[in-house]
Amino acid sequence: MWTARQIKKKNIYKYPTGRARLEPAAIIILSVIMCAASVQVIFESVQTFADDIEYFTKPYNQTSCKKLPDLDMSIVPIVVMVLTIVSKAVLFLLSYRIDNPTMSALAEDNRNDVASNIVALVCGLIGQVRHLTGVTAEPSFLQLITHLAYNFRPDVVTKIDTVRAFHSGTKFLVEVDIGLPSSMPLAIAHDIGEQLQREIEKLDNVERAFVHLDFEFTHGPTDEHKTG
Repeated sequence: MWTARQIKKKNIYKYPTGRARLEPAAIIILSVIMCAASVQVIFESVQTFADDIEYFTKPYNQTSCKKLPDLDMSIVPIVVMVLTIVSKAVLFLLSYRIDNPTMSALAEDNRNDVASNIVALVCGLIGQVRHLTGVTAEPSFLQLITHLAYNFRPDVVTKIDTVRAFHSGTKFLVEVDIGLPSSMPLAIAHDIGEQLQREIEKLDNVERAFVHLDFEFTHGPTDEHKTG
């Protein structure tokens, strides 16, 4: 847009033949910038795609990719993408109204950006639907919670019975069942459970943690909790 305006400004003393040559110069500069950005995007996309293939095709203990990259679809990236779509749409309308080859190319580029960002936003939201259904956490995260519980008060915790974690949006709900001596006073047992709960909730990706205290382990988690 700046180039189009500069071309329209006439100055026969400084630019005797006009300023039409600004147009190809602007196209070259813009093309170099877009090519550099595209190469970086392609490189990162190929790298992520290769990690995904390795994650899904190799056993967990034989892959260097221990988890898939986190998809952050919190309010901040959603707002940024929406603002990008709106701003690109406005630029498309402004560029489309100017009868100029350069502006026509920019209008087409902005139109493509609007379409690609809409697809990215929709796919990102669809990808979060699975996390909203309570799907279990990755094995690496369950191992982290188990390790934390196992090393918490080993002098009194007799057993780690159950460790479960479920996606709740972008974070996790964690359930841990630990065993304590049957002779332990209620007040002490309560404090131990609360301390473990607070330790688990210190993790950035944990929304809430629930610690269940017991003294026998002949029953399963489904015997005490409703499932469905």
